[in-house]
Amino acid sequence: MYVSEEKAREILMLVPPLERYSGEALRKLSTHESGIDTTLIDVDTHLMGESQAVALPLVKPLFSPEKARQENETIPTITGTAIFKKNKMVGQLNMEQTRGLMWLLRKIKRSTLSIKPEGYNEEIIMMPTIGKIKFKPLIEKGRWIMNVDLDIRGDIVQNETKMNLFNEQVIERLQNEFEAVLKERVSQTIKKLQHEFHSDPIDFGRRFHQKYPEEWKKVKNQWDEKFSEVDVKIHVDATIRTPGDIGPPAAFPNDEVVK
Repeated sequence: MYVSEEKAREILMLVPPLERYSGEALRKLSTHESGIDTTLIDVDTHLMGESQAVALPLVKPLFSPEKARQENETIPTITGTAIFKKNKMVGQLNMEQTRGLMWLLRKIKRSTLSIKPEGYNEEIIMMPTIGKIKFKPLIEKGRWIMNVDLDIRGDIVQNETKMNLFNEQVIERLQNEFEAVLKERVSQTIKKLQHEFHSDPIDFGRRFHQKYPEEWKKVKNQWDEKFSEVDVKIHVDATIRTPGDIGPPAAFPNDEVVK
């Protein structure tokens, strides 16, 4: 399922240059994890669940028809995520925030994370190969707390800097920076959901209900307000595996490589 910034009919009438119809182009975008992959069953389950909230991919034409070679020749593309609470759309996430949401929904399988190490304008890009996330709800002295533990293992796939990735101290520094980037991305997404949309598509409500059924009964009718008050603590553990043959770019002389 998708949400369109245009009328749905206008999206479906687009003529993709390399596909038979726009629906097939959208299906491939979802398959390749360009955005949230949401089915009709997902919508039914989430809207009937404790939080009554769901996230759907937001789509629009890649470029305007007047730039195409013929009328309507363009493809739909995923530009973010529409957040629904009950039967109403309450806000949108951009693509960076969407990636944070995909981690929280365990919908990341193939992705990349990039950082600019301190002192560099160039980037290092890592592809996670194993990603696990655990949610641990806690009610302590009246405070509702959600501990979010992210465990990520990955490989560096591109190094645009002069850093020597065969140096253990360099790898340790990069692990810390990758942890900070992922933590910030997930944190910004949660803050947006809590304090702007007051909507819980990440199912905090269900997890509190399962662990604290009696306490849940007292707040379930005001969950939108209580969700905004939950203290979220994010813990990230990143491990970069052996970088293989990826060192600094070959164009750099050896004496310029940062050891």
